[in-house]
Amino acid sequence: MAAALAGCSVLTDLGGLDETESPAEAGQGSDAAPAPAPVDGGSRELPARDGATPAGDAAPGCTLTGTVESLKRVAGQGVELGRNPAARPWVGSANTRAADQLYASVELDALDVTRWLVVKGFELAVPADAVVRGMTVTVRRRADAPGEIVDDAVALVRAGTPSAKTKSLAAAWPVQMTTVVYGGAADTWGETWTAGDVASPEFGVAFAVRGTEEALNTEVFVDEIALTLHVERCAP
Repeated sequence: MAAALAGCSVLTDLGGLDETESPAEAGQGSDAAPAPAPVDGGSRELPARDGATPAGDAAPGCTLTGTVESLKRVAGQGVELGRNPAARPWVGSANTRAADQLYASVELDALDVTRWLVVKGFELAVPADAVVRGMTVTVRRRADAPGEIVDDAVALVRAGTPSAKTKSLAAAWPVQMTTVVYGGAADTWGETWTAGDVASPEFGVAFAVRGTEEALNTEVFVDEIALTLHVERCAP
């Protein structure tokens, strides 16, 4: 499937911490599908369908191929959205474009929550008749103290607004830089999506974290947020 990617971020060095890469965690968001597809692209065969799927049906006159194609993208930009006046702001919100030790960061005390860190501008070139089967979000992140930071919420963003249907992982963040997975190839995050929705420059991912009761001036680092779109196309 043809896909186009063009996007850049202004990257600001926040200190380039020394780090030891940890193996990627296999966990997913709390309401995620049990078996995500690889986020580096590829395809898989679909089982036979019986009627509508959670992702929606094909357009009239379309015979679907039966194969899901996966497109991985990183965001072209990072911005903040407010949640409440007490939410903590991020520093370097644009620094989520690549796994390059340039970070979006925030410092949290006990029970603090952050503003939404929103990444968008994925520039997904999707055929208008494609059916969206699922979305996988990967986040590369760490905290500077164990047991003091947890997910607050991860949401997909439609037309610039984070969805109320969110995901999260229960485990506290490690001190090693680690990549975690939310969603999957057959997980539409409780919503129906069109090719137009995901091709919009205002489509994205919103991410927020919070401190546990033990948090005290605990710093959080997010290196990369990436999205893999899983679609099925009409047969030629």
